[in-house]
Amino acid sequence: MVYDGALVVKPDYTTSNDYVLGAGTMTKYPRHLHGDEWTHDKYNSHDVGTDAANQILSRIQNGNPINNFSIPYHISPIVDQCVLPGGRYYLSIKSPPRDTLNDGNKAKMARWLFTLKDETISKIHINPFGMIDQ
Repeated sequence: MVYDGALVVKPDYTTSNDYVLGAGTMTKYPRHLHGDEWTHDKYNSHDVGTDAANQILSRIQNGNPINNFSIPYHISPIVDQCVLPGGRYYLSIKSPPRDTLNDGNKAKMARWLFTLKDETISKIHINPFGMIDQ
């Protein structure tokens, strides 16, 4: 079932048909799970693919799916990189969502650090817990 332009999947990656699995940026969780903020595009694609593959292997080998009653939690960072015109490099590392504080507290406690050298600006984001997350 497609809703809001995305394929709706359950926590075990099944769609409305238990024999069709879906994962990745084209998917979302059902609204009754309150999973709108926890879409697969916010996680490392290797982690999401590994979980989906484990579901498939469990179905083939055991005949049973792995029972996931909550939205899967992934911890690997999301890394984007490329070479820009002029020989400059772009690197972005983001941590997956870990929502433990309300937005007002997060905004007060998080901060950005900037550096400028040779016309290159570097930014580091320190989350409310004092850890670098971007």
